[in-house]
Amino acid sequence: MVLVCITALLSHHVSLSPTRWVAMLLVVWIGVVPLAILGLAIGYLVGDEIAFAVSMALFFALGAIGGLWMPLSTMPHSMQDIAHVLPSNGAAELGWAMVGGRGAVASAVFVLGLWALGGMAVGFFAYRRRVFAK
Repeated sequence: MVLVCITALLSHHVSLSPTRWVAMLLVVWIGVVPLAILGLAIGYLVGDEIAFAVSMALFFALGAIGGLWMPLSTMPHSMQDIAHVLPSNGAAELGWAMVGGRGAVASAVFVLGLWALGGMAVGFFAYRRRVFAK
């Protein structure tokens, strides 16, 4: 995350106050938590052999559909509606809010919280299935 900030500073000349840099880093870390939990759940669901491939495919799809590769405004309205309930868009919304000087976006925090809880539930049941199936 620090390397992304350094790249933004050096390559794209992003200028933020030190307080905003720290706030943005914290928000991005918070935004990554549901995705990390989802990665753990995938590992327990599909097994070691293909977990990485499944995770990468899912994260690429979440990035594309979540509006990380192109502005949501260029997507059809139905895709925009889908994007707003994805954790990738929630994490990006929080980052954009911090960089823009706005507070946390309540809907993004809510979406990220739901994805974190859902990922924990799936991970818990997948773990139990894997452990007790042996």
